[in-house]
Amino acid sequence: MLNPIWTMFFDGCNIGRPIFGWLRAADDWESSEEWGIEELGPETLFDRRVGRFVRRT
Repeated sequence: MLNPIWTMFFDGCNIGRPIFGWLRAADDWESSEEWGIEELGPETLFDRRVGRFVRRT
């Protein structure tokens, strides 16, 4: 419901994208950490996770 308004005001940003899933799938990390609420339902407006992904050199 909020996403169309969000994308209009924030230059195409989509709040429903599964960013952490994409980062995990890249599988080219020297180290990766995530913390916060692991699985939230679709009714949740903002995903409350943060993380640190360090690329291999």
